[in-house]
Amino acid sequence: MKMARRHCGLAIYSMIILLLLSPSAGLAKDVGEFSVLAVKNYTVLPDLNSFSDANEFNACFGSLEPAGCGYKRIQYEKDSSVQYWDFYDYGDDLEADQGDILYFMGHGYASTYSLGALIYSPLALQVFKDSDYSNSNPRSYCNPSRIGTNSNSNWNEDLEWAIFAACSTLANNGSASRWSKVLYNGAHTILGYRETAYGHPDDYYIICGWEDRVRGIIGSTPQTITRAWRNTHLYNSYPLNDRDNWAAVGHSLNFGDKLIYYGGYTPDVRGSISDVRYYDSINYSDGGVAPATACSSKTQVEIKGLSAKTFLKVALQD
Repeated sequence: MKMARRHCGLAIYSMIILLLLSPSAGLAKDVGEFSVLAVKNYTVLPDLNSFSDANEFNACFGSLEPAGCGYKRIQYEKDSSVQYWDFYDYGDDLEADQGDILYFMGHGYASTYSLGALIYSPLALQVFKDSDYSNSNPRSYCNPSRIGTNSNSNWNEDLEWAIFAACSTLANNGSASRWSKVLYNGAHTILGYRETAYGHPDDYYIICGWEDRVRGIIGSTPQTITRAWRNTHLYNSYPLNDRDNWAAVGHSLNFGDKLIYYGGYTPDVRGSISDVRYYDSINYSDGGVAPATACSSKTQVEIKGLSAKTFLKVALQD
């Protein structure tokens, strides 16, 4: 009887160990976290039509797998509640840098004048360009300078990916280069647009298509985060206007990233942006190999001109 009890105890102990190590065991999972920051109603800029894409991202990422992505929400702020420090780690509150992925919905620019000042690469928040407020107002805008660039980047804790559902912030006229500098301390990739972004309802279809591809609902296997962004714009069946306006900037060593539960992501690259590359519909070819270009560092004055691009072939691990 003692021997039987011993074998029984060993069997139970082994089962517990296997359960803890199993990929399907809740305790063994690396639970991802996400943020959503959405501005629809502006005081000066034209209002957007709907929160539908932001709501969809929130619903999908906050749902348990396999129905959703199975991430934990740390913030969903709208309109007047969105302030520039929500984009990184500020004080004791949970902000974007304490999650794995950030989704922003709102207006964006490669550069624009606001109250007489030239603002580079802003994500426009609710009171942007409102003469009753100064640009220092935390609800005015967020840009690379406010997050911090190179070694001063405040994306230095947990954030891997950001999606900017906003126009022109990843334009290859200097704006993408400025945003690339926030990736210096470990953030991986920013997805967005080099020109006009989609409006409602196409923005909703875009994020639904991207979610389906990164989870393998469309296609035979889950796609990488960047490839899914490209393929969603190329192959979805909504109106074809602006389908070539997508862009991505990120560490080439991280372009193999997939979502947690769907393949996982690659190690952080810290202390350098030398491997950062720029992808768009021009600098991308199918078949797993993308001709990538280094981000342009042209100034605002040089935007009207064209410069030669140096193409570097980088394999996308998919």
